[in-house]
Amino acid sequence: MYFGMKLTKSENTSDIENTSDIENTSDIENNSEFKLFLLCRNISNLISKSLESIDNIAESGSREGQYYLDIVADKIAVDTFSQNSISVLSEESGITKVDGEYLAIVDPIDGSTNASKLIPFYCTSILIIKNKLPIVGYIKSHSFNFEISAIKDQGVFLNGSKLDSPEDISLGKSIVSFSGYPFEQGGWKQSRSFGSAALEIAMVSTGSIGCYFDASVNGLAIWDYAAGIFIAEELGCSVAEMLGRDLYIFDTSIRRHPIVGQNSNLTSKLKINLKTTRDKQIRAELRKLLKNRSKLADNLSEKQIIEALKKDLKIKRDLFDETSDGAHITGSAIIVSEKGVLLHEHLKLKKWMQPGGHLEPLETPWEAARRESKEETGLDVIEISSEPILLNVDLLKGANDHLHYDLRFLYIAKGEYPVPPINESQKVKWFPMDDAMEIIDETNRSALVEARKYLENNNIIGSLENYG
Repeated sequence: MYFGMKLTKSENTSDIENTSDIENTSDIENNSEFKLFLLCRNISNLISKSLESIDNIAESGSREGQYYLDIVADKIAVDTFSQNSISVLSEESGITKVDGEYLAIVDPIDGSTNASKLIPFYCTSILIIKNKLPIVGYIKSHSFNFEISAIKDQGVFLNGSKLDSPEDISLGKSIVSFSGYPFEQGGWKQSRSFGSAALEIAMVSTGSIGCYFDASVNGLAIWDYAAGIFIAEELGCSVAEMLGRDLYIFDTSIRRHPIVGQNSNLTSKLKINLKTTRDKQIRAELRKLLKNRSKLADNLSEKQIIEALKKDLKIKRDLFDETSDGAHITGSAIIVSEKGVLLHEHLKLKKWMQPGGHLEPLETPWEAARRESKEETGLDVIEISSEPILLNVDLLKGANDHLHYDLRFLYIAKGEYPVPPINESQKVKWFPMDDAMEIIDETNRSALVEARKYLENNNIIGSLENYG
């Protein structure tokens, strides 16, 4: 097992010139999985060299949380993989499709905020998939000598040396690492939070960390953890999701909460512990959103509803379960594009309104709004901001006369033709904003007013075609 890492500037572990023939190979079918590994290494080495030439490493990119170094690294990865007939799913540029059965899931610089602050803990993370099955995982630090990789059924290698299976360590003796912030100490010995999920998961495989988990409210995207969990699984580590969901999910709007441990005892205990704290996380996040919304609301009725909901959040009554007594929380989505506002005619209420519905267990209202949007319209929505945009709160009667605290969130989407599933309302349509104001159910009109105000105040309404 490998426990120590020499904190020195990383040296290229292969000569780029010696692998340049891979860059120019168009027929991946004739290459082994080892050559795919070499391709990943080559890309990472090119990224390392490009970072050395960037004068201002903290320069911003084109969106919140993105840096110029992300854009530079992404172009190297996308161009090289595309030349080799490999499609790319990247954090920085989304899907780049080419003909072929391979897909590379790439985080060009995982931990780019660390890099921008000269914190030497960031890496390139790549998982290559063939016919929807992972076959090669690769993670390399750009600050110290750490390269870990796995090829399906051929073992896991750290800096060229094959790793042994993980030790059987208990939670009480473990150092754990996490993203986000767990509300309670979960029984571990010590904890760390480094800011690069891919490297942290990789260090579970090396034995440096007993367990990694995501304790954030919103979760991680697949490019954050894909290579790490594949490498961990190949070594025999235990991989789980906090709510028991599939981690290999390719919808870029969906987030997950991975838990990776050296053994299943670790992941099982943490899974239980994290579920008990998530309710507290959601309530705390909601209180913050409601506080901010109350400052913006100019309607006395909405302010009173917000205060009532804030009081309900302080007690232990289950506000998130539709079968619970009293009013419970629902989430809905105001979806806009260059074509206007997306509405559907509710099957039971027979009214035109925004998509939305009840929460699934331990789901946030904004996650429910996004999920229901996909389920009811067939379209993917895109977040405008890293924080949920709460437009409006109202107290409504649901289809079965129970009361909903309905929280309305703003999303954007491509102006594509809706494709609702057969069991959902088939009356789904884009309406110009003014027309939507007229046709929408009056209890939801205030959310459209707030959406228009937000779009205009943030200079978004005139450039929606640039999104997605």
